[in-house]
Amino acid sequence: MVLLKKGSNPLVDSYIAAKVVEVFRSNDGYVRSAMLKTANGTEVVRDIR
Repeated sequence: MVLLKKGSNPLVDSYIAAKVVEVFRSNDGYVRSAMLKTANGTEVVRDIR
């Protein structure tokens, strides 16, 4: 499980729980992004930062 941050204002941001479905590696073998599935079933791809 991971938390996805929504918004850019630190005082009123909200977070959504999501599950890692798949990770994507770059040519150097490091994981650079992941596909996440939220509780409502939406799948999104996000950077690993």
